[in-house]
Amino acid sequence: MERQTIGDATVRFVNQPFTNANGVVGCTFGLSDGAQGVWLDGDVAWLSSSEPDLTEIEDTMGLGDSGEFVISIFTSGQDSLWTRDGLLIVENTQAPGFPTGTTTTFHSGPEMLDDGTIHWVAGFNDEGGTETLGRVLYRLAPGGEPLVVLRSDDVFDDRTISRPGLGLAHHLSGDGRHGIGLVDLVAPSGDEGAVLVDGSLVAVEGQPTGDGTRWLRFDHVAINSSGEYLFTAYTSGPAARNHAIAHGASVAVRKGDTLDGESLEDGMVHDVSVNDLGQAAHVWSTLDGREMLFFAEDVADLSASRLLLATDDTLDVDGDTVDDYRVIGIPAYLVAGPATNLAEDGAVNVFVSLRPIAGGGTRDAIIRLGDTAVPETARLHRATTPDLSTDWPERLGLPLGPDSVLDAGWPMEVPLTGSFDDTDALLRTEPLTLYRLLDASGDEVAPTLRLGRSDDALTLTW
Repeated sequence: MERQTIGDATVRFVNQPFTNANGVVGCTFGLSDGAQGVWLDGDVAWLSSSEPDLTEIEDTMGLGDSGEFVISIFTSGQDSLWTRDGLLIVENTQAPGFPTGTTTTFHSGPEMLDDGTIHWVAGFNDEGGTETLGRVLYRLAPGGEPLVVLRSDDVFDDRTISRPGLGLAHHLSGDGRHGIGLVDLVAPSGDEGAVLVDGSLVAVEGQPTGDGTRWLRFDHVAINSSGEYLFTAYTSGPAARNHAIAHGASVAVRKGDTLDGESLEDGMVHDVSVNDLGQAAHVWSTLDGREMLFFAEDVADLSASRLLLATDDTLDVDGDTVDDYRVIGIPAYLVAGPATNLAEDGAVNVFVSLRPIAGGGTRDAIIRLGDTAVPETARLHRATTPDLSTDWPERLGLPLGPDSVLDAGWPMEVPLTGSFDDTDALLRTEPLTLYRLLDASGDEVAPTLRLGRSDDALTLTW
């Protein structure tokens, strides 16, 4: 969090969160003494003060499952990549995989797979200058050499990627088997933007969306290890309905829809994330300044998303049941990396702006919502507290039914009130875990709610 003390300095800024397959959270940050660094698993993993002439660390980073990381930062004024082992590559040097004399012009958008394999976007100049003429997506496996994955001038589905042609918005699944990115294609009347998934063009500007409109522009992308993907886009049609999230190249949620009772009238989507559990998170804002984070248990059913966090919500971050901060915003803007990261344990890590309830200035922070096993998890207090006996069956969208075998869980924290089983007991604000239940054939049957307590455990089965 901004203004947090580290050594003799305070945190001047924090950037967006990233996670590995173990749910470990990492980000880049800067200190009041000018140092910049990597925050990993609750501690400082690396500081630029250990090396000379390092400045302007990028928002985007990647981290592997064994403490590896990769960042983009300027080295003596030159764009470069660094890992925990030191300098990896710097601009104005020979571009790997290109003829001799072709040089790189920048290195940005680093991403790391679970096994430590690195992907990033670089600019290149093949005419002897320093201007970026094209772009390339590189892949570097541990112990290997950089390989060209995708570049300007490549051809897909009989369409040529223009120059520079590659957007910085790209995402690889944790196992590296699937990828999604934004590209520009050569067209008679100027470049056309497109979404490229696993080597196929799934959406192109000007082509039909399938609901009577056409794609106009693409922004954010996300994909998981099953190949399920999301992207955000502007479309043709009325301005009140022209911003959308697509799942599998079909519009799933639009500006003007209503999610969990929240109107997206005048809405704009700022971010999407999907994990290997098939869950999704997405951030929207409206013209009145309200910013909202939604969670979907099933990426294929975004219309059933429920609200996790919104401006004016309050947070208790130290577990003393007293609210500490008010959410001022969820500043998920279009950058190389996401502001929201849905981890493989179902927790949602999100970049937020907070204001202390006790007084003081606004500060940016990363909070983690949903994993009750993590001490620093923030407990969310909503203005409207859901009633267990009436609200939750409808909100969860799951049928009532008999007991079944416990398969997998998604932990979360919510305040509860209501009664159960004719006891008239008040269910106070407690951590709650929702588990998916499967029958012998693997079909989901009914939810079991387990209400954790300090001295016992109460299991509620519908």
